[in-house]
Amino acid sequence: MWGMKQISATLAPKTTTCYYVVLTDSQARFVKQMVYSGHYQNASEVLRDGLCLWFLSSWAKGLSITT
Repeated sequence: MWGMKQISATLAPKTTTCYYVVLTDSQARFVKQMVYSGHYQNASEVLRDGLCLWFLSSWAKGLSITT
């Protein structure tokens, strides 16, 4: 698919729902690097952590006070 890699990931450790995600080549390389580095056991953990960080960042932005 136009230079993109497809991997699967589950959203939460307690669910069995499986999603297929299309990543760019550089995103796929990053995920592989994180797994090979030993920081994560598999691609699902990398994506879950990334989604968690995105969620927390979005939540924090919603709490910001404007003056």
